[in-house]
Amino acid sequence: MKPRLLIGTNNPSKLQYIKALIDPDVVECVSPADLKLSIDAVEDARDAAGNALQKAIQFHRASGLPVITEDSGLVFLDLPFDHPDQPGVHVRRPAGVPPLTDDEDMLRYYCQVITRHGGSLRAAWQDAWCILLDEKHYAIRADDETSMLSGAMTLVDVPCNARNPGWPLDSLSISSINGKYWAELSHEEKAEARRLNATLDEDRRALMEWITCQIQKLESK
Repeated sequence: MKPRLLIGTNNPSKLQYIKALIDPDVVECVSPADLKLSIDAVEDARDAAGNALQKAIQFHRASGLPVITEDSGLVFLDLPFDHPDQPGVHVRRPAGVPPLTDDEDMLRYYCQVITRHGGSLRAAWQDAWCILLDEKHYAIRADDETSMLSGAMTLVDVPCNARNPGWPLDSLSISSINGKYWAELSHEEKAEARRLNATLDEDRRALMEWITCQIQKLESK
């Protein structure tokens, strides 16, 4: 019997993204909705790795299942690291404004930030992952600088009309491959963009191998 793994997120876009990284022949993925869980996980760690672990623990306590979580920090590459407009892990909770819980609020806020800096900013996500069996047995994987820069993008201050629920900044992100907004790309176009970015494609394969390895360790427990 395949082990069950809870994908610890309420974000529909992130749920599908994580599920696509996992071999369904190896593990049965379930969502919080599948288990009728309603969890507003606390995310107040200093970095993305800490947030990923926090979320994994909370989803595990609620479900009793092994959990996979992901958290990201956004870095504006054209601004100093200590600039007040740097969101870091506080993408939806920037300093000085109410939490951006609504996708459209988040779009409006970042449009204003980007406008202040000339209408476009280079940016990159720094991702961290946690696979947790229980609170004593877990593994964490965080992007290094090379991995982060391989996924660099350009954000502009005029959003497109398309939306990816849960990932509003896709409506501001311009693909370096074809000049389209990321939210407008089909699955095939996104796959082609990753294929043409050899480093990004390699990073994705390495992530999938790490996830598979950690799941196999769960099976051996």
